[in-house]
Amino acid sequence: MTREIEATAPGSPATVAALGALRAAEIADSAVLWLSWRLRPRTMGLGGHA
Repeated sequence: MTREIEATAPGSPATVAALGALRAAEIADSAVLWLSWRLRPRTMGLGGHA
């Protein structure tokens, strides 16, 4: 997606803003995935006992 955004108008303010928004979305996505991993039940899929 980054390449597609950069290909539209390299260096323009709109491109820079779009790339910033994309990076923010990637960071938020990573944070949500990490948080869901940390909060998951420890016995999930491990066959252990609570």
